[in-house]
Amino acid sequence: MSFLLPYVSGRWEGSVDNVYETVNRNGFSDPRLRLSVNLYGAPALKGAEYAQYRAQHATNTVVGASLAISAPLGQYDEDELINISGNRWTVRPQIGVVHSRGPWSFELTGSMFLFSDNNNFIDNTRLKQKTMYAAQAHVIYDFKPGLWVSLSTAYGTRGRVYLDKQKTAFEVDNWLWAASFGFPVGKNQSVKLTWLSGRTQNDVGRDSDNLMLSWSMRWVD
Repeated sequence: MSFLLPYVSGRWEGSVDNVYETVNRNGFSDPRLRLSVNLYGAPALKGAEYAQYRAQHATNTVVGASLAISAPLGQYDEDELINISGNRWTVRPQIGVVHSRGPWSFELTGSMFLFSDNNNFIDNTRLKQKTMYAAQAHVIYDFKPGLWVSLSTAYGTRGRVYLDKQKTAFEVDNWLWAASFGFPVGKNQSVKLTWLSGRTQNDVGRDSDNLMLSWSMRWVD
């Protein structure tokens, strides 16, 4: 089980009704709770036991599933088009496979995103979004326990948006790629630095470049 509480500081720019606009937003986004289970491969183990298992199984394949739920508790202003919070519930079931070979790990996951409606979208409209689908691939290299680097790519599709039951031109068609670096801080903490870029394949969409810093704490050895 994991819990994520993002803090976002960002700048958006683009054309709205042929007028170039820029906006800055800072604040907490929607918190996310994620539950995970292994379906095949390594059993559930504590930290030291898992390290011993990995040492004894240099080549290993794990299949797992997870369910992530994001709650609409982040910063949101219904009078603004750009917001940090989505002001809606998001449920993401996911299944993935990880193949480890020595210090290398190769991951492939598939996800679907189910959204509740945002009943307080800008101009008193109701935003509805159809189910979105995504696939991710990661290559990870472990220098030692807790110290690693990774390269990733992902593709998201579908997710057509409706405003007051009227179909819009927006549908997700995005490529993303990322590079991450993780390192331990003490025995039960770690920090991850990620550069994430995304480019829309549609005329209506969003390009983004993001620098993210994550801090994790493990309560069980």
